[in-house]
Amino acid sequence: MDQDETRHDEPDQEPPWTPADGPLPDVWTWPPGARPALEALIDGQWVYAPVRSYYTGVDGRRVYQVDIVMPGETSARHRAYPWPQRGRLRKAHSSQVPPSSASTPYVGAEMPTGPHVSRRPGTGHSTAPTS
Repeated sequence: MDQDETRHDEPDQEPPWTPADGPLPDVWTWPPGARPALEALIDGQWVYAPVRSYYTGVDGRRVYQVDIVMPGETSARHRAYPWPQRGRLRKAHSSQVPPSSASTPYVGAEMPTGPHVSRRPGTGHSTAPTS
């Protein structure tokens, strides 16, 4: 947790993926304006949380990556909440648009390289074809 973050009573969060967790999960996303949403029980009140994406966690549960504004705050935070968490998470609404997945999911602070380029771990060099 950052020094500036206030602690809140909120649903359990999924820890970040590490290489020890196995292969990278497939991440499914929705376009802005067509995202589903959850409500999370934060500090005793239900807070609306648009879903950016989801993936299957190490334990097999679906993990929803959401944007959420904590009670008493004005800036959105990113959270990864495993589903289900009875009495802590509930569906706000679904999307009319099916999610899509990229072949190279977003992990940590790196942007996806796309379907035609991959990176060799630890080298920072592209393995994309040269012609």
